[in-house]
Amino acid sequence: MEGYDIDGFLLALSSESADNENGPFDVSALLSRYCESDYACQVSLLKAGADNFKKEHDYLPALLLAEQLEKVATERSDDSNLLIALSDQSHLLNFLHDRENTRLVFARMAALYERTGDAGQSYYFQTLVLEGDVFYAEDPSPAITQIENLWRQAEDEGYEEQANNILTRLKYIYEEFGMFDRLEVAVKKLEEIIAATPANVQSPYRLPAYSGRGDLQRRFGDYQAAERSYQTGLQFVRLHDDEFGQPWSQGYLLLRLAHLEWEQHQQEQAVNYLDTVLYLGTTYQLEDLLSQQYELRIEIAESAGDYATALAYTREQSAHQQTIDSAEASFDLRRQNLQFAVDQLEAERQNQELELALARNNSRNYLLLGGLLGLLTLLLGAGFYYQRRSKKQLAEKNTLIQQQANRLLRLDETKSRFFANVSHELRTPLSLLTGPVDTLLRDPDNLTTKQRELLRTAATGGVNLSTLIQKILDLGRLEAHKVTAHPVSTRLKYYFQTHLQSFQPLAEQHRIDYSYTVEVPENRLAEIDPELVRQILSNLISNSLKFTPPGERVSVTARLTDGRLCLRVADTGPGVHPEDRPRIFERFYQSEQANAAVAGGTGIGLALVREYTHLFQGEVAVTDTPGGGATFTVSFPVVYVDSPPPTPVLVSEGATSEFQSNGATLPCVVVVEDNVSLRAYLVTELEQFYRVKDFPNGADAWAFIQRDPQAVNLVLSDYMMPVMDGFQLLQRCKEHSPTAGIPFVLLTARAEPEDRLSALRVGVDDYLIKPFTTPELRTHLDALLGHLNTRESNLTEEDNDTALPRVQSKEERAWLEELETYVKANLHDSQLKVGSLSKAFLMSDSALLRQVKRLTGLTIQQYITELRLATARRLLETRAVVSARKAGEAVGYANVGSFNRRFKQRYGRLPSDLLVERVNK
Repeated sequence: MEGYDIDGFLLALSSESADNENGPFDVSALLSRYCESDYACQVSLLKAGADNFKKEHDYLPALLLAEQLEKVATERSDDSNLLIALSDQSHLLNFLHDRENTRLVFARMAALYERTGDAGQSYYFQTLVLEGDVFYAEDPSPAITQIENLWRQAEDEGYEEQANNILTRLKYIYEEFGMFDRLEVAVKKLEEIIAATPANVQSPYRLPAYSGRGDLQRRFGDYQAAERSYQTGLQFVRLHDDEFGQPWSQGYLLLRLAHLEWEQHQQEQAVNYLDTVLYLGTTYQLEDLLSQQYELRIEIAESAGDYATALAYTREQSAHQQTIDSAEASFDLRRQNLQFAVDQLEAERQNQELELALARNNSRNYLLLGGLLGLLTLLLGAGFYYQRRSKKQLAEKNTLIQQQANRLLRLDETKSRFFANVSHELRTPLSLLTGPVDTLLRDPDNLTTKQRELLRTAATGGVNLSTLIQKILDLGRLEAHKVTAHPVSTRLKYYFQTHLQSFQPLAEQHRIDYSYTVEVPENRLAEIDPELVRQILSNLISNSLKFTPPGERVSVTARLTDGRLCLRVADTGPGVHPEDRPRIFERFYQSEQANAAVAGGTGIGLALVREYTHLFQGEVAVTDTPGGGATFTVSFPVVYVDSPPPTPVLVSEGATSEFQSNGATLPCVVVVEDNVSLRAYLVTELEQFYRVKDFPNGADAWAFIQRDPQAVNLVLSDYMMPVMDGFQLLQRCKEHSPTAGIPFVLLTARAEPEDRLSALRVGVDDYLIKPFTTPELRTHLDALLGHLNTRESNLTEEDNDTALPRVQSKEERAWLEELETYVKANLHDSQLKVGSLSKAFLMSDSALLRQVKRLTGLTIQQYITELRLATARRLLETRAVVSARKAGEAVGYANVGSFNRRFKQRYGRLPSDLLVERVNK
């Protein structure tokens, strides 16, 4: 850089920046003055200027210089300096909280790395672009899946460093969304990486590995181990301050330590950690850390009954949150003003140069003007002629294309109406047919033997017709892209043995030698869509049994190999003609061979097999069976799931499980269900996490609850049962003081809103609609038990005699109803806080906080959050909103990513899952 006047350039830049904070800042003019057209000089001065502004924390001028460097590097096709410019921009935009422009820069970097042949770096920056979709899109699941695919691709192609960096981003995503099974896998891989790295070598993977392991240990109640992990990470950050010890990283770990101490009721130690976070956040202007630490301070103050301090912290937190929200808008305005001024100066300079050039060439232009005018007239005439002819031809083509498009659209609409009409026109008379048949069959005493057989035949035909209608509708939904896979954790060996065994009676009826083999490890868990896989099996096996003559064989094999599930159905029947194979999986296709057996069928089953297999990103094929017959093979990738570790009843080294404290036993859950199989299933799934007492009806359960109400922590009851149903049991519990505070969950197959409203008016704490998954059920139970623990821990010494579960007075119920009505009417307001509520109810802030805690056992923030999420759930279930974003906005969440995370933590499912489930139903 010798010979370049860097000092003069920096002085001129500082003067321009100081004199024009929001006005003209002409970088191009300064570059021309100090470098003219010397590219090396321009690059050197722009880098020096950007570095100078960054040292002074003046990020906007630094960003403008980085953008100018990108411009000149692009003009010279200098990829090296172009990457430096883009990297600088990404860091500066991040400091300025400009998320959208940061993602655009990441996208340009990904494209540049791909163009230059560095696929590993391209995968990493694609990950950073997708990360924005994870946190700010309505449904984060597709973006998470794409990032996981990029990680596997980078790993398979040998880009070790980039694969590890992508894995680090996935770790933070799993942590944020509570995906603890996937988090365990990510942390283990990070630990393997740092285990292979010498202890004296700095590694960027130590911090995410230590923090992730601490989060998992904290999740399962091993607080001592979690503290060791967090402290190890904190020590690493401080030792390697130059490279990895950013203040934000220290604050990130200190916040986790504070939460850890507070969960163990170590208030003083928690506050000490928060004081350090406050110092770091104030010193380095880390607004997000300041907001998070005040959130925990509010909870601590409210728990101690110090409502004045809690109110002060609430105002501080709101101020910092407003600073974060306004930063981006303020930056955009200033940047827009500066860029406008730069563009204006550039335009003025170009106009001056143009005027000078025009003056120099004026005389020459006069000489050529006559000839140009003549030539221009000729060209214009020809141009108008050809333009009119082209426009006419183009208009004719457009008209034809539009007519064809309209015709295709009408055909598509006609087809869609046909599928919709099938549902109505066929299912309605079918119901009128099968309903009376079922009614008659339920009264066999008044029927002769022949009548019973005829009615059973009619019932079987009704079932077959219903299945056919469903297949036609499934094809329509697949064509409209309304079918999506919903993978759940499934024990594969048990699943396939159960379903494959069910075809044995049908094979015996056809006198066919039927056998099956399941080559899957005993306890292997994987994520599959059980219903769609069942339909694939059913269509393939039914097809083989239909076309295989009596005395022949049908064999089925389910095999798991290298992360792919392979389903093979082989028979010794007539096989598939070579001319039919290319089209056998087409919709409604029937063999056209002259000697083909007439076996009936619609040509739908195999088409569904192909569509579902492609939905799983798999392949389907048909080949000859050795010795005669046909073999159908379906294969698709599956994701293995580690078995969740059982929650221990006794916890060593003083640690506690999620719902244990002071050596207490697991929570007692009363299960009430009249269906013997379902009750046994619920007990099996829940007894490893809770103490379970099960009863066949509400009367037996009520007798048990009355004997010792204090021993019961939660009631899980079916809705419809003999003797005493779930609704009657709920009324009994809520009408008696000793049992009024026991959380109550209803299981119901009745999805009508009026049924739910009836239960909610009586006081049900939560409800689940059948069918449901075990993780979803556990999330609901854990959330209610967590609220119960919160209510118990929030009882102050003053309240202990009066705050035990009891029936509220008429006046108290009326006040709570009024509060709930007001809060629900204002849920759209994201700033709904203590202050606005206290003004509306003519109470002081501290009096309102005490009143809400005394009557509900919850802090005011927890109460408002619970109402927000419950209201959003009802909006989604009743299809009152069309997207998760609309549901979040309706209840006061401006950020859809934040709404998704809170909703999943409360209900174990994303909001988008409820919308998909409702559409499928």
